[in-house]
Amino acid sequence: MNNDQNGRNFIKLMHDFDIPFNPVFYDNLDEMSNALFDGNVDAIIAFNIYAKSNHKLKATEIIFAPTRTLVGTKKGTNKEILDLIDREILKLKNNDSSVTTDFLINGFWPNPTV
Repeated sequence: MNNDQNGRNFIKLMHDFDIPFNPVFYDNLDEMSNALFDGNVDAIIAFNIYAKSNHKLKATEIIFAPTRTLVGTKKGTNKEILDLIDREILKLKNNDSSVTTDFLINGFWPNPTV
């Protein structure tokens, strides 16, 4: 998509691995989907959530640019809150039955394939 971070990340990934391709740009996800359905492109780069909302698309398990989220506070304050957030995130990441794991597996990909 024009001026889209996902597209820029994908292009960088393709260049990093020297994979030849011809990018085609569209203004929005619906235009991209229509180009795919009409056979004008071989694939599109979109959020898996978008794919889940469009019954004609199939979400994949490919994550080429995971999002990094940061939490910050004013320097020297709220250390206890930051420590609590860190501890809870680690608990979620280490628990196979956590809401985080459930969302990543069942939320994005209800029927994962390999």
